[in-house]
Amino acid sequence: LIGAGLGMWSVQLGGGSTQQAPGALGSAPAPVATLATTKSCKWESGRLPTEPGTRLPPGRLRLAEGLAEIAFESGAVVVLEGPADLELMGENRCTLYHGKLIGRVVGKTSGFTVDTPLATVIDLGTEFGVNVVRRDQTDVQVFDGMVDLVHRRTGHRQRLTAGAAKRCTMAGTQTFDPLVAEKGSFDGPADDEQSATLVHISAADGNGKDSYIQSGNDRRENFGAETLLQVKHTL
Repeated sequence: LIGAGLGMWSVQLGGGSTQQAPGALGSAPAPVATLATTKSCKWESGRLPTEPGTRLPPGRLRLAEGLAEIAFESGAVVVLEGPADLELMGENRCTLYHGKLIGRVVGKTSGFTVDTPLATVIDLGTEFGVNVVRRDQTDVQVFDGMVDLVHRRTGHRQRLTAGAAKRCTMAGTQTFDPLVAEKGSFDGPADDEQSATLVHISAADGNGKDSYIQSGNDRRENFGAETLLQVKHTL
């Protein structure tokens, strides 16, 4: 998560705001979260404020790029990675329409819920990731603890523990390999140059000459612009 942890945040509850009778016309909705920190964020049009430290009522956040950390009133914390479209539904619930987030729940808070077009993820005290690749695909990974995953189309519910990775599609839910997904399914098919594997790195060849990481299987002496990392061999 961005920053050092929950201890660095301070939610301002006080203030000199004018009190209104319950149900009075024009009363602002109660905040459900705080935009805790941001990093290199560019926001698309929306009604919610995007200044770090601002308390947020229910509403939609559309992040074009960057990372935004959102601390919910319930104690749950979400890091949103742009591009992403997230709606704050309440102090313990949100809907991810597109993009990636990492959710973390600390302390005694549980039941934090992330809805997507195809799935519902219910936290049971954990750290997890959700990626809505498109409306007909949601990927869920559990890094620590447990979550309940519900397929909204079939109604199938299952409990996932640390290390689990599940993909929801229109057909149902299946296990997937996150490493393979990162290379292909998350970002689209990779071209030949991007999919080349790193096969050789050594500083032992050439009696102390500089060595390189190279892609592909053909070992060459002159790499030009293709050099990714130079390793100095010293004694």
